[in-house]
This record gives sequence, structure tokens and C-alpha cells, in this order.
Amino acid sequence: MASRVIPSGIKDGENILIQSERFFLMNQQDLLTKFPVTSGRLRLRKERHCVLIIDRVYGLYWEIPPNQAVIFSLFNGAFTVTKIGEIISSIYSVPRARAVKAVCDTITLLSNHNLVSLQNNGVPNNFFWDPKNFIFASEEPNTTPLYKGPVMIEFLITNSCNFRCSYCYMNSPDVRELDEQMDFRLFKKIAQQARDLEVKRAVLSGGEPLLCKDFSKMVELLCSYDIFPYISTNGFLVTNDLVDKLYSLGITFIHVSFDSHNPLTFDALTGKKGAFEAVKKNLQFMKNKGMNILTKSVITKENCREVEKLIDFCYQLGVFKLEIAPCIPSVRGRRTLHSLILDDDERIILKEVVTRKKEEYKSCFEISYSDPLKKWAEVKPETYCVGGISSLVIFPNGRADICEMIPDEEKFNLGNLNEKSLSEIWNSEKVKSIRNIPKHLLSEICKKCQYQTTCRTGCFNLSKVVYGDYFSPDPRCPARDALPK
Repeated sequence: MASRVIPSGIKDGENILIQSERFFLMNQQDLLTKFPVTSGRLRLRKERHCVLIIDRVYGLYWEIPPNQAVIFSLFNGAFTVTKIGEIISSIYSVPRARAVKAVCDTITLLSNHNLVSLQNNGVPNNFFWDPKNFIFASEEPNTTPLYKGPVMIEFLITNSCNFRCSYCYMNSPDVRELDEQMDFRLFKKIAQQARDLEVKRAVLSGGEPLLCKDFSKMVELLCSYDIFPYISTNGFLVTNDLVDKLYSLGITFIHVSFDSHNPLTFDALTGKKGAFEAVKKNLQFMKNKGMNILTKSVITKENCREVEKLIDFCYQLGVFKLEIAPCIPSVRGRRTLHSLILDDDERIILKEVVTRKKEEYKSCFEISYSDPLKKWAEVKPETYCVGGISSLVIFPNGRADICEMIPDEEKFNLGNLNEKSLSEIWNSEKVKSIRNIPKHLLSEICKKCQYQTTCRTGCFNLSKVVYGDYFSPDPRCPARDALPK
């Protein structure tokens, strides 16, 4: 999950013709009669220094200033650009032309992130915001924590799993021996506290979340609190009744692990005979029921030569989006460091295949690719860890942590929600020390780096696996080249 900052929109200017890539062909008069609409996936959350736009499905969030949030709150399909400009002119007591310009600028910026679309006819959304809620004087973003509560929580509601995926950290000995499920009373207490902190997204994972006996009750509870339950499953236990239940709650997205089109490879990877046929069947009936299926494929040495056919197969299944990522080592799954991780040549070939297939399917099928082991092009990090910044992981026993890949390390154990409230943990000194790493734990390179406060040395998990030190500079950072070998 990544934070993206969008610049302020209300400023002087006379030209109200949008010059963005998507709208540059639209003439001024045509644009003014359009109805801006945002996706039902999105929610707004007021912070001290900004307003967050939160994509509850994809887990992304963006910071915008209050004045843009006021404009964004009116993108509900009920008003034209002209009408929104009139409303903004009235709220801020600015000339109408300036207000319309601000509306157009906001559409330009947000459309580049696919956060707003334009309709010819007004079809109001079911979800409305009151613009008055976002009229406030923002503070400087110099407080810790940056946000009043997590943007997202990942609930590992069970350690149990019916698969034994070769690459999965949950298959490591320290986890495999556990058979924990989160008690529903504890889950309900945490969910209520999350609602009060305006958490808008909760990942239900594990283990295999469908093995949790209270799974349906948990989903219902989250929906009643306007917290989107993002379900991450291996797909084996999905039933017609479950899909009907999800649909009745307005959940039309589901995330399914799917690592091979080849039955033999799939069953070998999951350690379960017949797994491929069962999951394939369930994917087909979920698609027929109208579900939007997001699949993720973890690429190892065992399936790296099948990626092209895997992509074709997912398209034929009607998958909404396919995420592809090479396997990465974890502190919990140390054995994956050598036996499954792709070498440099294999990762180059994988990227070439995915790039070619993305071009082939660009108009009809979304494919995303990220290589978490790729060397950064410059010292500036290409990705940021947001554990403790905007997200938390909660284990079945109530323990809060910043990352599910790190075992029960005292330095990352943030507290237990059986004993403390979510707010107490979020504002604790322990979490502050993770957000702002004490200087004595940092290398000289990180101490001097201008990105240290946001990078925090990079991925703690990768640094521990590769160098044996959670706070060693990230293995992907080019600044490491200056360190003694």
C-alpha cells in the first residue's frame, strides 16, 4: 500500500480547459456540462494535515488538501462541472471562473489516478459526503503518528490452512504447529475500535480465512461498520452460499491465489492433490455469479517457465486483474532464500514476458507486475514500508505487529489487543520508535540519507534475511555499494 500526495487545486488562473491526457480533446463547453463521478470503492477521511482518499479495494490512499476534498465530495454524479463551480464559488467566496478552474484542475489530477470519471447524464451515487465536513485549516504534517489511526488493518484470523504452499511463510515450522483462530469477541472489540478510528479497509487473511468458523459473522460485522472486508483466499473452500452472502452485503471483489495453469504444477505448489480442479471450478462459478476476481501469482523456480500460459489462462477465466510477483524470502521462511527465489536472469525473462503480455491485453485485462527484489535505480526508495505508518497486522491471538513476515520479535511486537485498545497501541512509544528509528540503530549511510524518515532503512524483513540485521540498509538500495563487503 503506497501513499501518494496530490498537490493543491484552488489557485489563480483563467484558462479552464483541462490539458490532462484523458481530457485534452474535450472542448471547454462540453466539459462544463459533464457530471464528475467517483467510484464506490473510495472513502474520504479527515486528518489533521490533509484529507485521505482511500481506495478500499486496492488498498491505496492519497493525501489531498481540504479545499480539494470539498470539491471531491461533490463528485457524486448529481452535479455538472458548472454547478460544482457555482457551489465552490459560494463556499469560498471566490469568483465563479476561478472556482470552475479549481474544479477542472481537481478533475485533471484525480483522473490521472483513475479516481474520477465523467458522465454525460447525472446518475447520483449511493454514497454522499457533506462538503462542510472538509472545510478546516490543516496543520503542518509534523506530528507522530501522521494519521489518527490505521488506514488498513490486516486480520490474520486463523493460522490454519488446507494448503501447504512451498513458498509461503505460513508453512514454516513456527507457524505450522499453531492452530489458532481469532475469537469473535476479540474481533468484534477490535472492529468497533477500528470503526471509531475510521479505518476503511480490513484484509481477512490467514492461513486460509474460510477455515475460520466465524468468518461470515466477521464479514457482516465489518460491512455494518463501513469497513470494506478484502478477502484473501486460496479459493478451495468457496461455495455458492458464500458468494450469495457476499453479494447480499455488496461485496463483489475477491482475491484468490492462483500460481499455475498446469494442474501438476499447481497441485505440487500447494501440496494438495486435486487443488487445481477445485479452485478452477470455483473461479468459474464466481465469475458466472458476477464476482470481480483478483488473482495473485507468486513466481518461483517451479512455475517461472509457465507464466505466459498462466496469463492467457487467467484471461480466459475472466479474471478482473492478475498480480504477478516473484517470490521473496522472509524471516519466517528462510528455506525459500535459495531453493525457490528466481535468479537475476530468470527475473529479467519474467519481466520481459509480463511486459509483452501486458501490451497484448492492455485493452481488456489488467496485469500488474512488481519485483520486490529489483535494485532501486537511485538511492531514493521506489517503494515504502507502511507498517506502523498506515497499517497494522493483527494475529489470531490479538498480537499487533507491523508485518506478517516477521516472527514474534520483541522489537516489532506492538502489544496485544486483549490487553490494550487499538488507539493505545497506535499512539504508543513502541510504535513511535518504529516510525522513527532511533539513530543509534542506523548505519552511517542511513543517518545521512535525506529519505531516512520515510524509508526507515527500507524493508526490515529483507534486511534481516540477507544481512542478519533488521535495520541494515535495504539490500536494494544502491547506497549499500559504499559499505565494506
